Amino acid sequence: MYRLYYHPICPYSRKVRVHLSAKDTSFELVNENFWERKKEFIAMNPAGTMPILFDNSNGVSVSCSSAIIEYIEEKHNESKNYLGDSFVKRSEARRLQDWFDHKFYNEITRHVLNERYLSRFLPGSHSPNSDVLRIARKNLEVHFKYIEFLLENRKYLAGDQISVADFSAASHISVLDYFGDINWHHFQVAKEWYSLIKSHKIFSEVLKDRIPNLTPPEWYSKLDF
Repeated sequence: MYRLYYHPICPYSRKVRVHLSAKDTSFELVNENFWERKKEFIAMNPAGTMPILFDNSNGVSVSCSSAIIEYIEEKHNESKNYLGDSFVKRSEARRLQDWFDHKFYNEITRHVLNERYLSRFLPGSHSPNSDVLRIARKNLEVHFKYIEFLLENRKYLAGDQISVADFSAASHISVLDYFGDINWHHFQVAKEWYSLIKSHKIFSEVLKDRIPNLTPPEWYSKLDF
């Protein structure tokens, strides 16, 4: 049994939650407002980042979403490996996971989250900066073209099997979609892939989360959008 310290609008929290569900492990969600930097939270992860996985079986705390995934894959190696079943597949899944967790996040997700949500909780709160959001949308076009390039000869991002690459990409994209920041009419191939990911029960549970006082667009949870 695990405890996952989690925030529903955090893409890294979403990714780990989806992976834990895919591995069919039992876990408890603990909603954590990470910007409050509670002593107990910082004691588990001095970096103050989300998510954190606490393993009740041995008292170990693991932080960093990719490290958590590696931990779960190593500990539960009797079930399907979502990194891949060969070193070539694992290297590609890890490469793309890193792409979305760093490049995509720094060029898009971080800005949308800061402007649409986190700014209201930080000192000097302000209205969303339209220039920042415009740049993020332009960056999104480039990244979606790359996603569609990958999908030209693949069912999923890293190959023919769903992997952590899909979990990572879909988690970031779902955060953007929560705020209505994606014009899906321009990205039909990416839309079909995302609809496929949304059809998996392990991901549909994440889409049921709601943020207080922030309602997502009507298409957010729908497969036909």
